[in-house]
Amino acid sequence: MVSLAGNLHMSKISNPVRPLLSSISVVYVCDLFVPSQETIRSLYSLMHSHFNDVNLILVANATNADLMIELKKLLNSLPEITVLVLSQPQTLDIARLVGIDHAIGDFVFVSKLDLRETAAFPIVIDYLREGVDVVQ
Repeated sequence: MVSLAGNLHMSKISNPVRPLLSSISVVYVCDLFVPSQETIRSLYSLMHSHFNDVNLILVANATNADLMIELKKLLNSLPEITVLVLSQPQTLDIARLVGIDHAIGDFVFVSKLDLRETAAFPIVIDYLREGVDVVQ
């Protein structure tokens, strides 16, 4: 396990063969706003430079009509996104677990899609290449 905030804790995969970074699922929970198309396109560009297949899962946690309109526009412009709509408000942990349950990648990255986390993607990917199985 690696913790990017504070002390580093590493837990190596016992398998000596380095994992191929073939696919990743990125889970994002939408509570108040939908990420911009530019944010998602830059995320895809970054992830496709390290992975063969990228799957973005947006979990809409008890959305209102305005958020649903924004999600529909985003889905129409970027059809490779999976949108999951929760009918009732859930805790952030439950919403994330719903997204993780629908992830199809070899790796799952749960993100807030903010600039700090996006900047940390290359660091996280380096740890994955080294065989670290959990980065938090």
